[in-house]
Amino acid sequence: MIPHLSIIIAAYNEEDRLPETLKKIHDYVTARDLEAEIIVVDDGSTDGTAAAIRALAGSTPGLRLIGYPETGARATPCVLESRTLG
Repeated sequence: MIPHLSIIIAAYNEEDRLPETLKKIHDYVTARDLEAEIIVVDDGSTDGTAAAIRALAGSTPGLRLIGYPETGARATPCVLESRTLG
């Protein structure tokens, strides 16, 4: 099924802030009965950002993590490319 909404978040070293933000986003779309996907692009974080997202993925339907080993402005094109290719 195609979601009503795709939310894409580029993250770099957001281990401390991102889990609470993702919970708020999930609660918001759930309260409105929207089919949504939340895609977090880890832009080469050196903290536990990816691990925090993986831990939430089991209890947050539609949450996906895309890892990108380089940092900087390349994360967004990576996501756009993945959406257009397939």
